[in-house]
This record gives sequence, structure tokens and C-alpha cells, in this order.
Amino acid sequence: MISAEYFVLYGADALAIPTSRGQGIEVSGDPGGKKELTWTTKVMGETVYSSVFDHMGKCTEAKTDNFSQTLEQIFRYLLLKKGPGFLESRLPLHVVSEIEFPLDWGLGSSSTLISNLAAWADVDPYDFQRSVFKGSGYDIACAQSTTPIIYRLENQRPIWKEVTFDPTFSEHLFFIHLNKKQSSREAISRIKKLENEVTPKLLMTISDMTAKMCHCKSEKEFALLMTRHEEIVSAFLNIKTVKERLFRDYPGGVKSLGAWGGDFIMVTGTEDEMGYFREKGFNTILSFDEMILAPR
Repeated sequence: MISAEYFVLYGADALAIPTSRGQGIEVSGDPGGKKELTWTTKVMGETVYSSVFDHMGKCTEAKTDNFSQTLEQIFRYLLLKKGPGFLESRLPLHVVSEIEFPLDWGLGSSSTLISNLAAWADVDPYDFQRSVFKGSGYDIACAQSTTPIIYRLENQRPIWKEVTFDPTFSEHLFFIHLNKKQSSREAISRIKKLENEVTPKLLMTISDMTAKMCHCKSEKEFALLMTRHEEIVSAFLNIKTVKERLFRDYPGGVKSLGAWGGDFIMVTGTEDEMGYFREKGFNTILSFDEMILAPR
């Protein structure tokens, strides 16, 4: 999400862009096999999770990890929507999820999983997402799009349209990982405590900035918009911007993306100027073309 983090939950327009790395899922049967569902998750080709579930979506192994609990929650939703025999009638099943990026990058492993499973089970991906992970659902729209989008919630209904976001200064836009992952659920919980302070004027201001960022013609103007956006969110949350905390003397624009505190930030600058961040230990730096799904 390039703009409107937090405020997208209350109706502000957000600019969001599908990334070049995603997640695929393969579901296959096993005639004559044991009546169970085996689940395997691979990250960049390496198996990081494997477990077995019964016809009611309960993990049959003694696992208490968060992902097993999340999968049980996912299966409960599917059984609620599709009927108690939904899984049993399809067993045995093998599910293999292939994630193309490190999990701590925060590029939407949960949303792409929901999008893939929703397509397989023929359920509404947005309702699915809200029930399991909360959030605005913008990442579901990104998972289903091949171009940048403007996304908003209207009466809690997702509305989005594909747009052109191909800045002439894209070679001066970089995405830098902060070496830690931020919890989206914690971020949502934070703004929920402040929701009474969200005003129509504030939402209009953010939406206007989204439109300006989408159509911006110069790197300087874009950096100013990034800075102003950061100032607004910082004042609302009463949290210092990432530039204030970590990169105070960097001359270019610096903006948090999504939940503040982790994952990626976006900066303006040249390839040579990225040395500033590497010297501080932030070595995962992707260019605009490396991060964004092509063709743009």
C-alpha cells in the first residue's frame, strides 16, 4: 500500500500496487489415500511448514503454532459457508502453498492465501479476509489485479479500480526492508482505539494526496507528498515517523508502507544514495521495477 495506510479502513482512497512476487497454491486429490488433508507451505522452494488436518479442519498433530491455528480458523470459515461436509467430501487432499518471498517481507502471504483458497472454494474473498484476518481487503484486490489500483471501502464494501501509476522518476524510487515484520492485526487494533477521531476532512485530505501521488510528475513533488502524508499519520497516531526515528539526516523522501514499524519503506533517491541505508545495516533494497508486478 503506497498511501492511506490506516485511513483506508474508514473510507479513504488508497493507492496500492501488486508486487512481482506472490503465492501460488496447488490442491490435488489422492484416490485411495487416507481421509485427511495434508498441508505443506514452501517459501522460495524450502518447506517451512507441514501438517495434517481431519475432515473438520482440526490439526491432528500436537501443534500449537500460530499458523496451525490460523489454518483451523480458515477451515472453520469454509465449513460455515460451504457446509459441514465440504472438506470430508473432498478428502483425501494434498495442499501445497508456494510463497515466492521471505515471510518477514510482509508482502501479503495471508491475503494471497485467502485469495487462492477463496477461488478454490468459491467463496467471497473479502468476507473471507474480514472473518479470518480483519483488515481493509485492499491486499485481496491487489492479489486479483495485475495493475496498480485505487481502493476504498464504501459502507464496508470494497470498491476498486485499476489505474496507471508509472512515474517518470521510477528509477529514483526504492523499497527498503527494515529487517523486521510488523503485525497488521496490531496496527488495526491501534487505530481502532482512535477511530472516533477520524474525520471526513481527514479522509478527504488523504484521498486527495492519493490522487496527487498517482498522477505526480516529478520526484521532488512526490517526495513532498510522501513527507506530508507521514506527518499526517504521525500526528494522528502520536508516533514518530520512520525518518525521524532512523533516517533523520537522509535528504530524500522516506515513507512507511502499511503498518508502521516494520516491513518495507519507500524512499526517493539514486542508486548511489542507497549506500546511506546499507551503511546502517538495511541491505534488502529493491528498485521500483524489482518490486512492482510487470507489465506496468
